[in-house]
Amino acid sequence: MKFIHLFIFIQLALCSTLKAQDFSKQFREAKEIFASGKYSQSMTAFKPLMVYNAGNLYAEYSAFYYAVSAYHQNYKSLARQTFLDITSAYGSWPQLEEVKYWLAKIYFEEKEYFQAFKMLAQIKEEDRKSTRLN
Repeated sequence: MKFIHLFIFIQLALCSTLKAQDFSKQFREAKEIFASGKYSQSMTAFKPLMVYNAGNLYAEYSAFYYAVSAYHQNYKSLARQTFLDITSAYGSWPQLEEVKYWLAKIYFEEKEYFQAFKMLAQIKEEDRKSTRLN
């Protein structure tokens, strides 16, 4: 009986390891599609990776690339909403300042100047300084 429980436990552990590796492979493939400029296809590739899962280390980045792809496909409403979802779901994500830049860019393009300046005001001072130096 103990052997059966041990066997089941090992099988579950292997399945979760393979699933994690699958996320990594899917993310790499999606990034390659994105880099080639096939934004419609990259949206399709990143979409399933956006779902939060304990084994998925790529949810935030996938959502980000999905939003950028949507922007390049001229789906600016979708891009804006996805960026806003990132800010609310991943408030401590290190790349959040770049998300705010994208939001400000979209707001400026849509002539929503108040929202654009409000978003720019949320960007940390050290990030603004590093941008000016580059």
